[in-house]
Amino acid sequence: EHKYGCGKWMIFSPASEVDATWSKIVSALWAGKLGHMAKVSGMPSDPSKSHVICVYVNPFWEMGEMERVITTLRTDCDVTDAIKFKPDGVTLLNIYKDNDYGIPPSFYSAAKGSTTLTQTTTDARRWCKNGANCKHLKMGRCSYLHKEADFAPKETPKWREVDHRPSPS
Repeated sequence: EHKYGCGKWMIFSPASEVDATWSKIVSALWAGKLGHMAKVSGMPSDPSKSHVICVYVNPFWEMGEMERVITTLRTDCDVTDAIKFKPDGVTLLNIYKDNDYGIPPSFYSAAKGSTTLTQTTTDARRWCKNGANCKHLKMGRCSYLHKEADFAPKETPKWREVDHRPSPS
């Protein structure tokens, strides 16, 4: 409905390798072996930084297409490092790594040399239920994804403890 089914595999490449990698990706794209589009970043302002090559897939929820593209990147384009897939909707919402909400910006990843897709999780996080007592409270409610440790049982204050011993008669 909202047409945000597009996303990209993000391949980080050092300047010394980016031309060779980009050439293989363009060849595979032209041969119809990859998604519908790809782009490469220009020269970074800091030469020690890497380039990013984005290979687009649409729609990203079709796992057969996702697996086909990652397999082509591994076999035809010699992309061996671990890579991540980020939907365009997440980019449009300005959700990047280490965001205030703890939401992972990438939905899928593939380990170094692997064609197996791993769904990115929220690192055992869950939506806050601490309400007004949460240290991350913003605008009247907490919208933070907490780690399980944040939900550890709290000590009952002494004044709230109930004495269950029978009363002396």
